[in-house]
Amino acid sequence: MNTNNTGRTGKARWAFAGILATIVGTVLALGPTATAGAGEVPATNAQRRILGDRLSHFGAKAPAARLRAAAQTGGAEIFLYGIDAFGTKGAFAVGDILENGAERPSARMYNGRRWNPVPVQDPGVMSGLTAVSAISAKRAYAVGFQMGSTVQPLIEQFNGASFSTMPSPDVPGGMLLGVDAISATDVYAVGLGPSGQLIEHFDGNAWSVVPGPALPQGMLVSVQAVSPSNVWAVGAYRDGDVFKTLIQHFDGNAWTVVDSPAPDAKRSMLSSVSVVTANDIWAVGYTNPTGGAFQDKTLIMHYDGKTWTQVSSPNLGHGKNALWSVDAVRAGNVWAVGETAGGTLIQHYDGKRWTIDSRTRKGTESGETLYGVAAASKKSVFAIGGCVEDSGTNSMEYYAMVNHFNGNTWLSN
Repeated sequence: MNTNNTGRTGKARWAFAGILATIVGTVLALGPTATAGAGEVPATNAQRRILGDRLSHFGAKAPAARLRAAAQTGGAEIFLYGIDAFGTKGAFAVGDILENGAERPSARMYNGRRWNPVPVQDPGVMSGLTAVSAISAKRAYAVGFQMGSTVQPLIEQFNGASFSTMPSPDVPGGMLLGVDAISATDVYAVGLGPSGQLIEHFDGNAWSVVPGPALPQGMLVSVQAVSPSNVWAVGAYRDGDVFKTLIQHFDGNAWTVVDSPAPDAKRSMLSSVSVVTANDIWAVGYTNPTGGAFQDKTLIMHYDGKTWTQVSSPNLGHGKNALWSVDAVRAGNVWAVGETAGGTLIQHYDGKRWTIDSRTRKGTESGETLYGVAAASKKSVFAIGGCVEDSGTNSMEYYAMVNHFNGNTWLSN
């Protein structure tokens, strides 16, 4: 039940691939007066500004034959952004594909042996899916964005054969970044709306916008429930010229802001939350002491049933480190994934401390990022994302990637 993006200009086109990192890295990081750092693509309009400093790591090439995704429904898959497992032998992953120069939603389903493309209804405009929550092999919900005359949320439901769009509230300027299906009649989705954070709920009949705390400069990126009366969501909000972590809780009656540690930083963000039990919850993201380009450091927080605390989290090298997704197999076995300046970042918690997994140190290339993780069991953990390379022609080429941990080794799927 985790979410968890990219794009690049520079030659021929803007790719709106990876809308999650798009939002996570920039809507708050780049205020109206912000400017691009060295090596970054300058913002030229509201949509492009959203892409922000997440673009910088695409300067290096990735090998052409590495982790290429098979073409789907006539298009080439770009990235995978959200993943969720059902049971120990099944999972859904969502993202987008490139068709005729524009992004469209994409989904895959894992059946215990292989990943297969899943039909997804095309809304007919630039669009993508950012997160998915699976109830079973026959029922799942995916959320994202669609960009017609304005950006709007996109919600699709899997019926056992394909994903199809669901009617949802009209929210101009809104997009959804996280979703959690407690049941088929109790689903929460979170994101960003024209007035700040956006919370939507499905009661089995219709989706509706849910009132939340007034945070005009806030957004929510990930949501997960302990129970129908115990739901958590994380993200960030703007306080003056500082961006701080945001944690919200639903008690069955109302959403409220919960105190969270305040790192001494110019910019901090929580990008994913994972529930083990009501007294064991993890959230990950990044923090940036100065707000400067390429200075992000990993951020991990834990809830013990009473208080959220920041815990020690390792970083690789002196450049950018960020975590985009977290998921727990059980207490004492938790995985988090993200990116470094040199490629993917995988971290593991063994019940005592967080360490950087060896996959980060070998088998990865600059330009590769992991945006979602699903920990189905101690012998089955999936991490998904994408990489980009310069094709040598007049465009950038994007490829989805799926990594699988079998209990001993991380392998590419």
